[in-house]
This record gives sequence, structure tokens and C-alpha cells, in this order.
Amino acid sequence: MNQDMSEWARRAANLQSKSFRILAHITGTEYLQDPDEEALQRSREKFESEVKGPRFAKLKNWHNGLSAQILNVQE
Repeated sequence: MNQDMSEWARRAANLQSKSFRILAHITGTEYLQDPDEEALQRSREKFESEVKGPRFAKLKNWHNGLSAQILNVQE
């Protein structure tokens, strides 16, 4: 049982790390070490433009549908 918990914790940490890398890529902050105002503004503008795009809408619809299915609620 302890080994299973250790394996689960390792996988969860790996998944979280991967999720943060994906988020950093989407927001354009993956290479920022010490963000300055200019870099933050560029990142914010890129994120805001992508939020309005069809790719984001498709992902949002998929996520909402999956969440509703898992939670067994109507969309």
C-alpha cells in the first residue's frame, strides 16, 4: 500500500508539472525568469487574443462537457 501511495504521488507530481509547463507555453511565460512589465503585457495580450479564438472555445466546450459528464449534471 505504501508503495502504491508513493507511485501515485510521483505520478500526480509529474502530471502537475506537465500541466504547469503547458500553461506556461499557452500564456507565453515558459522562458520568463524575472518577469518585467513589458513581458507581462505581451504575455497578457497573447493570452487574451487566444482566449477569444476558436481553439480556446473548442477546448472550453470539451472541458465543460467532460466536467458535466463526470459530475452527472446537465450542461
